[in-house]
Amino acid sequence: EMRLCQEEQISKITNGWVCPFQLKSKDEGLISACGHRYANDYFIGRETDFAKNDRYPIGVCYNFRIGILGLIDLEKTFPCLDGDQWRGNTRWLSWCQAGLDSAFTNKGEMALYGAPGAYNSTGTVVSYSTSFEYPEPEVFTDETEYETDYTGYAVSSGHFVGPARDVQGVAGAPRAKELGKVTIYDISNSTVYQEIYGEPMTTYFGSAIASVDLNNDGLSDLLVGAPLYSNNQDEGKVYVYLNTGSQDEPLKLAQEIQGSKAFRARFGTSITYCGDLNKDKFNDVIIGAPYEDDGAGAIYIYLGAADGVDTTYSQRISGASLDPPVKTFGISVHGGKDMDLNLYPDIVVGAYESDTAFLFKAKPIIEILAWLELSPDSVDPDLTTCSLNGEDYVCVEVTACFQFSGVSPTFDLDIVFSIDVDEENTEAGIESRFLLTESKLTHVDESVQSISFEISPLDSQMISRQSQGPPHTSSNETHLRCLQVSSCDLRPRRRAPPISWGLPPVSNSYDCGAQYVTEEVIFVQNCGSDGICQTDIELNVEAELPGNKQDELILGASPTLYINAKIDNNGEEAHQAILKVYHPSDMGYEGVEIEAVTCLPLADQRGDTCTAEIVANCLPQIGQDASAIVECSLGNPMNAYNS
Repeated sequence: EMRLCQEEQISKITNGWVCPFQLKSKDEGLISACGHRYANDYFIGRETDFAKNDRYPIGVCYNFRIGILGLIDLEKTFPCLDGDQWRGNTRWLSWCQAGLDSAFTNKGEMALYGAPGAYNSTGTVVSYSTSFEYPEPEVFTDETEYETDYTGYAVSSGHFVGPARDVQGVAGAPRAKELGKVTIYDISNSTVYQEIYGEPMTTYFGSAIASVDLNNDGLSDLLVGAPLYSNNQDEGKVYVYLNTGSQDEPLKLAQEIQGSKAFRARFGTSITYCGDLNKDKFNDVIIGAPYEDDGAGAIYIYLGAADGVDTTYSQRISGASLDPPVKTFGISVHGGKDMDLNLYPDIVVGAYESDTAFLFKAKPIIEILAWLELSPDSVDPDLTTCSLNGEDYVCVEVTACFQFSGVSPTFDLDIVFSIDVDEENTEAGIESRFLLTESKLTHVDESVQSISFEISPLDSQMISRQSQGPPHTSSNETHLRCLQVSSCDLRPRRRAPPISWGLPPVSNSYDCGAQYVTEEVIFVQNCGSDGICQTDIELNVEAELPGNKQDELILGASPTLYINAKIDNNGEEAHQAILKVYHPSDMGYEGVEIEAVTCLPLADQRGDTCTAEIVANCLPQIGQDASAIVECSLGNPMNAYNS
């Protein structure tokens, strides 16, 4: 008896999830939009009870190019339509779910589609030429004895081995041996170059992968996500493998990053290349943690570096910080495309539970160099150079300078900065030796407005040395520090709507662009050709108790105790020379008498000149331990060969 058998084919696009897309080839403008749950139901009337109502989510991908007139060359691809949907009682290709992940090779020659449900969930990767002239695809089948590896759950491609023109495929299998695995293979013949396994079990290692040249050496490196990695619960981790250039197992583990190590964050669920955001010639990456912040989700931006990535994230954006807040922010990420034509790549982030995708535009990055110029850079304390309000001073002109560089359109900025004079001393509670002439202060806040990009604006302040400046300082140099804040305070000056001037720039630094610049004013010294003062100070002290014997103190005999100190400087001039006299706190300081200032005979013996002059300035002080002190400066400087 013969029966007429006919295959009935019914396409079901409902719940097909045609949403993940890749825009990998900027040269060709290729787009692939896949729906891995697209169903093509064979054998609806199948007599086998357990399968007669099955859906067969084989998956579908739509491929097209972006032309001048819009989308062109639409091609509909069913990577798992041909071949056995069933093999015995095994769902061979019928649960293929092709397009769960997809990728283009760098120049767009091939399109790779992951099909993790193929071959009874062993999985595979199907590769097509994007010319679509060759009907037979290249199929990578992992030679494994294990089922349910989910090979093709994540796919990518890159130049890992061989000549520069060669491109290899990358396939993630997050359930391989319960450890997870990533395979580097030859797209044309399935030759395996390297297999990398995860370490802890059940971390879903390989469920997200991104190949990108991080260190700009011309070879592809690899980032692998393990979103279920747990110390607490599902914090997630991303492994960074750098290419050693070896033909045998080229990738070597270099770094491990974990975002904020947040509870149930699933950091590493999504990873993507996002171009060079900060224009340092290293490619940067975005990593999604879609369940961080109690399900709100977050993304992390990491900057590329010579040794992989800077493991301190450059920026974190949380779904909870958006208005309104969303859920599962970061479940998918994509970058590398400049949407607003400001020469910086932008990023797109998905949040499926909120049915929303977000476009984030990158701000221009600028480098701001700040420095100080002093005129003159050395001063003679005894030689006045300016007159203010009828008084003579030693003056120095301080110029704060800024220079900008970067890749960006023209804009104007506000720069806010401050100048501190003699800061080391003022912070220690010691009076500054210099003051700013306009404010008579040691600190001033300034701003330079409407600075054009790539122009070096100048702003000057005059500082003057006080005629009787305090001598008891810790250094013989005046420290001038300029604090320049750029990133958090950069604001366009134009009052036009934002669309007319674009996004304001930010500084290329983690601390909002703060720079601290120090310059020193050198005091001219009479210290020989080497500029180093070779002092030789000798101190002789006697206590004088009127009405008392030398070694006895008769209470009430005299209200005054005299300390006779003879100080000799047998060498070159001494700066910040100080005499300290410690005494009981129930005694009070009355004053100082300078009896004689003479030149030591040593000056004549050496043929040196000597100026007999000491201006002693004594003040009572309280020490840190509440001790009583009389502190006397000895001229600053104490002249050479003085007594």
